[in-house]
Order: sequence, then C-alpha cells, then structure tokens
Amino acid sequence: MNKPAKRYHEGNVAYFKRTQKGEGKYWHCQYTDRVTGKQVSQSLRCTTLRMARKKAKEINDALEGGTLKKVKEVKKNRGVTFAQVTEEYFNGETQNTKKLRKRRLKAVTEKSAATVKGEQSFARTICADFGHQPVASITALDITKWLTKMSKKGVRGLDGGWTPSTRNRHKSFFSCVLHLAEEKNYIARWPMDEVDHVDELVDEKDLPTQTKFDQLLGYLPPYVSLIMSLMRYTGMRAGELHSLVWRDIDWTENVIVIRPSKEKASRGRKIPMNDYVRPTLDDLRGGSSWVKEKSGHKVPTIFWPSDENLDDLIIPPINIYNTLKRAVGQLLEDTKHLKGEDRWTIKKVNRHMMRHLFATDGSDRGMRDSVLMDIGGWNSITMLRRYRHESAKRNQEEMQLLNGIANNPKPKLKATKRA
Repeated sequence: MNKPAKRYHEGNVAYFKRTQKGEGKYWHCQYTDRVTGKQVSQSLRCTTLRMARKKAKEINDALEGGTLKKVKEVKKNRGVTFAQVTEEYFNGETQNTKKLRKRRLKAVTEKSAATVKGEQSFARTICADFGHQPVASITALDITKWLTKMSKKGVRGLDGGWTPSTRNRHKSFFSCVLHLAEEKNYIARWPMDEVDHVDELVDEKDLPTQTKFDQLLGYLPPYVSLIMSLMRYTGMRAGELHSLVWRDIDWTENVIVIRPSKEKASRGRKIPMNDYVRPTLDDLRGGSSWVKEKSGHKVPTIFWPSDENLDDLIIPPINIYNTLKRAVGQLLEDTKHLKGEDRWTIKKVNRHMMRHLFATDGSDRGMRDSVLMDIGGWNSITMLRRYRHESAKRNQEEMQLLNGIANNPKPKLKATKRA
C-alpha cells in the first residue's frame, strides 16, 4: 500500500508529489478559487521540490493580489506579436484610463494627425526588428539594448546615430503599445519603468547669443525672421504659433491665449505680450504678403490674413526648414575667416531651439521657475530644466553669494608627525 503524499503549503496553496503508481513525475497543487469558491487542482509541471515551492508561491501571490485570472489570460495570449498590438493601438483600442494618465501617455485618439503620422514612422522602424516577436517575450533589457544600438555612431548612415530626442520618442511609442498590451492581458507587467529616459539638453555652445541671433535674422527673409522672433520672445511651440487665430489675441489684457488642444498644450495658458511681440502682431493686423525665397516668383505667394475675420489664422503653417538650413550654411561660409563672437559656429538651427532660448533668457534675467512654467507650458520643473541652460558665468556669480559665510575662511591646519 502506497503512503499518502506529503503536503507542503505556501500560503493558501498546498503542493505535493503524488505517490500512486502511474501518476507521473510532476508535482501538483491545490487551492480554492476565491471567485467561484471551487477547489482547483493542477499540475505544476516541475519535478523538484525547489521548483514546486517557487511555482506555488507565484500562484499564492497571484491569488492574494487578485491577478490569477490575468496570469491565465497572459498564458493564453502568449502568441500575440508586437505588430498585432501596434495595429490595435492605431485602431484606437487604448482606453483613456487613470493608469494611462499616471504614466503620462495618451490614446491615439487624443493625439494630433501630425503626431500620429510620426508614430507610424516609429512603428515601421521598431516593427522591422520586433514586429514578429511575441509581445510577452519582449523585456526592458531587449528594448534598452535596441535603443542603445540605434543611438550608436554610424547606425542608419547617421554620423552620430540617433539624437536623445529621437531615442526618447521611440521609447515613448514602446510605452504606448506595451501599455495597451498590459491592459489587454497580452503581457503580465509593463516593463517601461526599467527603460531609462535620456536627457535632451542642447549643448550650451549650440544656443545662439543675442548677437548671433540678430546675425541670423540678417540672413533670413522677413517672414521667416518674424516667425523665429515671435517664437523666441514668447516661448511658443511651432504648432501653437501656426494654429493661432486673431481671436486668441486679447489686446485688452495684453496676452496671447493658447487654447487646449491635442498637442502638448493640453491645458491651455496665457502668454503676456512684451514690447516686441505686441507691436509686431499689431503690424500684422492689416494682413501681409511675401515673395517666397528661392521660388523664382516675382509676385507674393505667401499670404497672412488680416484680423477682419477673427477666426483666420495669423500665421498659417509653413515649412521653413530649408530656408534655415541655407541661412546657416551661408553664415558658416561668410564668417569662416573671422574670429571670436563674429564667427558663426552653430551648424544647425531650428524653430524648437527658440523655446530653449526663451527658457534660458527668462531664467538668466531672474524669472521665477513657476512663472516660466506657466508661460511656457512646462508641466514639471524636470521638463523646464531640460530647456533651460544655466550659463557658466551665472553659476559662478551665484556661487559667489556664499562668500563671507565662513568665520575663518583660511583655517590653519597643523601637521602631525606619525609615530
């Protein structure tokens, strides 16, 4: 007669190895399902006490955490690939939940068409390597290694690989897709907390001084000069500037009203007009027309509406990338024989750099962080610090404020001889 199996316990889970002849070599467990109240018996699919104890603990933890059903669902869905989840994401299956907002993510239905178009490009790049893989098999380490590889010098024909901002945008897309995978029980846990976010600080030497900014304006056509200056002295994003209508200018309160949108300005804000911005916008109220640079036209082809219709765009969207690129190239060529501040050394300028300039100048002139965040639309001090570049000169000046604190700034230290 066979002895009854010795039973071990891990919380509410009993596990044992059956001793009856012909019952196999695997350990089994028993527990009570808290939802149905029924007793459940199942094989642990392992042959050692150590592995049986580990699996029984996992089942007990799932029982106590109420996630046992999720574990079973994940096991059923282990064949779902990353490409399939990506398709479901673009179909708008992400729900706008508290967890989504806590992770600072958005459903695709809450994003602008331009953002979605950019994400579709990210999806093609990522799916080339991960699309065929079961989404449950993708780990934080896999993602980190891939992002690191893509950021290395020489990858995809780039001299310096991906920039930090490009890397972070691909990381953000991973976050959105894997959030949906977790919500649909394709994966047991969202892994993106373990993937680092890289700082996107622009090197201080790449930010133009006021002298260099004025130098750049001299190489730009008037309409591009206006766009860059308005962004530089308001801190607006390009999308915000090009979506402004005349109704958004409150001449009485002397502010520009940024409406909530699907872009990053989700909560809206008001930007006070300084002594450059207000006169500039006032001059545009009658409407403006421009001859596009390098177009071959001799008559205006760029038209900015007057304020006769308050719902007209003040500065309609326009691509100025090539114009800025030509201006920078010409500056580098024309000043290569000069020295010091007169020589242009910045190889790339874009509209977004003006936002960095706004944050840096505001901080250098004593604007409080809370005010800068309100005007610029930064949601956290961490984000503001990515845009604000403390100058070495200012840091030295601030450090001198500690002078005179010590009662004896030059203490006399007596040397002691060792025995």
